[in-house]
Amino acid sequence: MNASDTTSNNRNSNKVAIKFLALLALWLLSFFPLYQSLISRWLNHSNNSHGILVPLISLYLIWQKKDELKTARSSNSNYGAIIMITSMIFYLFGYAGGIDIIPRTMIVFSLVGLILFTLGGRFSKSWLSRFSFFYL
Repeated sequence: MNASDTTSNNRNSNKVAIKFLALLALWLLSFFPLYQSLISRWLNHSNNSHGILVPLISLYLIWQKKDELKTARSSNSNYGAIIMITSMIFYLFGYAGGIDIIPRTMIVFSLVGLILFTLGGRFSKSWLSRFSFFYL
C-alpha cells in the first residue's frame, strides 16, 4: 500500500465518520422528547431499573472492540435507510398517539438502521450483538 492509498483511505474513513456522527446527532435530537420519561421510568420503576445500565454496557462492549472498528471496511446499505425511515415513521405515529412502547422500541430499530445505512452490512453484523443489549 503506497502513501496515496493510505491518504485516500483516511479521507474515506473521515467522511464516513463525519456522516455517521452527523446522523447520530440528529438521531439523538429526534428522540429527545422521550429521554425524560425513559430516565424517570428507569429510576422509579423496579422492573425497569436496569435500563440505565443498558446504554452504558453497550458502549463498553463497543469500546472493547474499538480496534476492530478502526479497521472495519464500511459501505453504505440502502436497507439501513429503509429501516431508519420506517422506524422514524412508526416513532412519530406512536409518539403522536401516546403509545409508549412504540417510540421506545423505535429508538433501537432506528439506531440499527442508522448504523446499517452509514457503515454497511458487514460492519453491522459484527456489531449487532452489542446493540442487542438495548432490548434487555
